[in-house]
Amino acid sequence: TCRDFGANYLNSCAPNAIYFCNGDNDTFPVWYNMEVEGTRTDMRACNLSYLSTDWYIDQMKRGAYESAPLPITWERKDYVSEHLDVSRVIDHPQFGGSMPLEQALDLVRVPELIDDGIGNMFASNMEVPVDKDQVLATGTVKPEDADKIVDTMNIKLNRIVEKSQMMVLEMIHSNNWERPMYFAVTVGEQFYPNIKNYLQLEGLCYRLVPIDNGGREKVNTEAMYDNLMHKFRFGGIETPDIYIDENLMRMCRTHRMMFASLVEALIDEGQNDKALEVLDYCMQVIPPTTVPHDYTSVMLADAYYTLGENAKGDNITGAFAAELYQRLDWIQSL
Repeated sequence: TCRDFGANYLNSCAPNAIYFCNGDNDTFPVWYNMEVEGTRTDMRACNLSYLSTDWYIDQMKRGAYESAPLPITWERKDYVSEHLDVSRVIDHPQFGGSMPLEQALDLVRVPELIDDGIGNMFASNMEVPVDKDQVLATGTVKPEDADKIVDTMNIKLNRIVEKSQMMVLEMIHSNNWERPMYFAVTVGEQFYPNIKNYLQLEGLCYRLVPIDNGGREKVNTEAMYDNLMHKFRFGGIETPDIYIDENLMRMCRTHRMMFASLVEALIDEGQNDKALEVLDYCMQVIPPTTVPHDYTSVMLADAYYTLGENAKGDNITGAFAAELYQRLDWIQSL
């Protein structure tokens, strides 16, 4: 199951992708897949926890298998240990409003400014100009969505920016949409810059795209349907007598929530037949016999009701209610 779930992260991504991870479950099964199984060695997995260290940045600047080096142009003196580990985020004294990302990345590394106390600071608001022709040429955005591409991506930072976040910003700037960039859904937003308005769900990963989602989760239903229905594997968790421990159970429910997000997006697009197909498939590969229904299943029940499949919705809500009553009875007995 760990092998399959690790592959699912990788298979959520387009060819030649940069994949950002952070924790155990979205990193070690992925490394195992790439290093031992030879899965998706066209990609590069980059762990944000390690990206704060100079030795790991050195690794990312080297190629691996079919992956070219990551687009980091900083020299080693710029990211060496105990230098620019953390920078303050302010309304930069030399600029009002926002600052181009390229300029912010340059200023933070100027030794003279650091000595004057002006450097080692990041502007709180940064702008990333978007080359629409490049975005379309690299397939980052489909031609039919060309009118949705923003002229400028706006990135607002919080009080501090850590070295790993600087490196992500550096890659966003230097990559220029050449390679697809993805963030695992299990990475907390605090571990990467505030780019959530430009993230698009495609499986177990969000893809960075220059389309403002307005704060509402955007789903690429075409890519995500293909990934979940045709590429994902589930490690035999449908086997009736299998035991799923607490840690693995969380990952099973993460997958269930991804199905729910896809179903909701398909219904919003009026693709009800596909939505029902996805719902039924989810119940098949992640059945309640081994992964009991909980709050993550409520969205699935709601979708069944929306599609007129009331009996299937009742099966989920009834099972969830029974589970809740068991817990309440146990708590009351203490």
